[in-house]
Amino acid sequence: MTKPSFVLVHGGNMSTETWNRFTIGDPVNTPDGKMGGRIWDPLVPELRPHAKSVFSPTLGDEHAHDLTDHVNQICSLVVDNDLRDVVFAAHSYGGMVITGVAARHAGRVRGMVYVDAALPDPGQSLFDIIESGGSDPLSVSGAGGGTALHREALV
Repeated sequence: MTKPSFVLVHGGNMSTETWNRFTIGDPVNTPDGKMGGRIWDPLVPELRPHAKSVFSPTLGDEHAHDLTDHVNQICSLVVDNDLRDVVFAAHSYGGMVITGVAARHAGRVRGMVYVDAALPDPGQSLFDIIESGGSDPLSVSGAGGGTALHREALV
């Protein structure tokens, strides 16, 4: 069996401040104060011996890009690198992204891993998922940022 490629997609942009409070080791600092794809850094070296390739991209800023932009970003990564037998793994909001990518490139998918992630039904937004769990989506705060989620950013 051929080795898979891994594409690891983070959730909402966790701040480095929050990351550093909950992890052990050297503190992480980035120019924008966000973790982005670096949230997967501890896992990437563990996957490399078992993978053809491993990608952990940082999604475009969530205040300037929407779900469609993020799906397009990961689709471009898959196509531009001619990835096949891809295992997609996602945390939180990243589940929405990999679900969209898999719908467009089903023939390239080897597996899907959802880590405490949103797994939407067709046409369902993150706003809908949060609401169905009994919470007010407009009161949910981003990790470390304290910014309320806006419905437009979640559809």
